[in-house]
Amino acid sequence: MQTSAPATLTPTKLAEAVGISVPYASQIMKGRRIPLTPMAVRIYRATGHKFGPIAKASEDEIAVLERFQGAA
Repeated sequence: MQTSAPATLTPTKLAEAVGISVPYASQIMKGRRIPLTPMAVRIYRATGHKFGPIAKASEDEIAVLERFQGAA
C-alpha cells in the first residue's frame, strides 16, 4: 500500500523531515514497514509523498483524518 518513492526522496531526507530513524525510513520507502496513519500523514505533510494507509487518499480525506487525530 505504498506509492513509489521518487529518486529525490531518500531515507535520510525522509528521516530528517519527520524525526524518525534512517533504517525505519528506508523500511517505509521499500514497503517493508507500513507507518501508522498519524505517521503517514506527517510524512505526507513534510514531503508530499504518500505511504501506507493514506497512499490512495485524497487531500480532503487526509484533512478529515487530521481533524479526527487532533480531536483524540
